[in-house]
Amino acid sequence: MKKLVYSLLFFLCLTGTNAFQAKAQCIVRFRPIAPVYVGVRTAQPGPHHVWIDGHWRWDRHRGEYVWVEGHWIRARRGHVWVNGHWEDVPNRGSRWVPGHWGR
Repeated sequence: MKKLVYSLLFFLCLTGTNAFQAKAQCIVRFRPIAPVYVGVRTAQPGPHHVWIDGHWRWDRHRGEYVWVEGHWIRARRGHVWVNGHWEDVPNRGSRWVPGHWGR
């Protein structure tokens, strides 16, 4: 798994990734591909839990995106979970918008 992620990030660097950090974000020209992983969603631990899909997370210490497997988290009252998604940045590439709680 790590080898796949490292290989992908090395490829991105070689193909002209335009990356910079500003407010803990990284803009890339080519979006990383989610690992091919067939996982099993475990049983919901309780009625107040929400499933978070697997997603990319920027690791500022490593200076790269890392894949986080799907998992359950406790819901926040009055909020809805918004899954993370890639957002186009005009004339620059894409940036990952992390999942977050919205109202």
